[in-house]
Amino acid sequence: MTMEKRDYRRDMLPEALTCELNTWVGKVETFIAKVIDISTGGARILTNGTHTPGKVVKLALPRQGTETALPGFAEVRWAQPVGNSGKFLVGLQFLAGERAGPSSIA
Repeated sequence: MTMEKRDYRRDMLPEALTCELNTWVGKVETFIAKVIDISTGGARILTNGTHTPGKVVKLALPRQGTETALPGFAEVRWAQPVGNSGKFLVGLQFLAGERAGPSSIA
């Protein structure tokens, strides 16, 4: 029997999540990811391509019933391939304070 290590309850969110990832200085790559689940502390997403743990991504979380999105920043905590599909599950931890912002994107 495994112990659950989560601090927050996860909820399903069948919406697209738009993230911006700065892969190297001066180059921002935008990708679309499907949110598998989300909590107050973070989210698990499914995306094409892997992302390096420790990288900070800028997100735009869609607001239901509107055409606006809530911006935020998260750190990639882990990434694992989904078989040979070229897709990856990625764990994100939401950031706040001095680590959250454009200067923290590496």
